[in-house]
This record gives sequence, C-alpha cells and structure tokens, in this order.
Amino acid sequence: MTFKFPKFIIIGSTKFHITYDIKRSDAEFRYPENRKKAYINFGTSELRVNPIGFLNLIIHELKEILDVELGNRVFCRSTGSYKFMYEHSGHDAMCSMLAGLLTQFIK
Repeated sequence: MTFKFPKFIIIGSTKFHITYDIKRSDAEFRYPENRKKAYINFGTSELRVNPIGFLNLIIHELKEILDVELGNRVFCRSTGSYKFMYEHSGHDAMCSMLAGLLTQFIK
C-alpha cells in the first residue's frame, strides 16, 4: 500500500495542519485553541512493518473529527470518556465523507 502525506486537510470549516512523527506509533488531533492552529499528528514509527496499522490511525483520527463535526461525539463526565452516538443515516453520511478524505492519504 502506498500513502500520500498531505501537509493539511480541511474538514468542515477547519484547516488541520498535519505532522508525521517517526518516533510515535499513535495519533492525536486538536481543534484551534487560543492562537494555536488545529493539527493532526500521525505516528509513523511502524509504517514500514505495519501499513495497515498506519491506515487505522488515519481512519481513527479522521472518523473522530467527523464525529465532532456531526455532533456525534459527546463527553460523559461520569465515566470521563467520549461516547459516540448516531443513527444509521449519520453512519452513511460519515462513511461518504470519510471515503473522500481517505483519497488524500492513499495513492
């Protein structure tokens, strides 16, 4: 599998700057806050030995951002974690959006 490595991606009205960290095997994102720009950081330490794992990182972060954009992700104070809730029509919309975003990462 061959990947593209875009420097930014626009989701909704937010431009996420993308960085790739050879020392990490995880990923994270942040929306803009104060004067800091929105970003997604993808770990690439296992890319050569586990390309499917890297694709999983991309899908995980993009899907979670789409969940935020669509209002599907909520924070549950009682458990201290995020919950994701949506109807099947929301799932269809998300898959369509995700497929478009993935084309920016896969050659």
